[in-house]
Amino acid sequence: MTFTGDLYNVVGSTYDPKHVPGHLGESWKALLISMGIAASSPCYVTNDPAPPDKSHPAFSVGGHMTVQSDGSVPNRTCFLMPLCSWHNSTSRDGIRFTHTLTQMLQLTGYMLGELAATFQLRLPSDAPYALLYYVESAQDWRFKDLYEHDVTAWAQTLADAGTPDLHVLIERVQAPDPQHIVRSVSLPGFNAPELARF
Repeated sequence: MTFTGDLYNVVGSTYDPKHVPGHLGESWKALLISMGIAASSPCYVTNDPAPPDKSHPAFSVGGHMTVQSDGSVPNRTCFLMPLCSWHNSTSRDGIRFTHTLTQMLQLTGYMLGELAATFQLRLPSDAPYALLYYVESAQDWRFKDLYEHDVTAWAQTLADAGTPDLHVLIERVQAPDPQHIVRSVSLPGFNAPELARF
């Protein structure tokens, strides 16, 4: 998308994605490049001079940006644009950035403090379902995209196993507005077929 307004660093942005649908293991920088931003692009910031020994004007990272000077993310929507490491640092939080290059990604569904897996499962996907599940050995939440036949096979596996693992099964509904409907959940204190839409 094209965005011309002033931007600020998002405060507390999440780590690089590891499982963005269609971009397995890509960093935010690699995601920008795969979406059409040239790898040779410079850091977009034009108004905040960096000391000569710093990384500017290199395109070091894909930086999370917001229109809010306090670094918050209104309506769970932020932007991703090329930044050098110096401008992407917390020391630059609260600094207004202007830019003349305007092609960037708009990220929806961003929420501060959110698990990377729950953020990633809301990214656009052809798969109608997403499974959020807990991996005990890794002490971590993961997700995977599922199709109808995957859901059927997964449900049978749970039935055969007896006690279901910790999980949330989400259906992605595209029309008229994108929604995510919880279809199955097994969490301490919850176990209902449909709990919420978000």
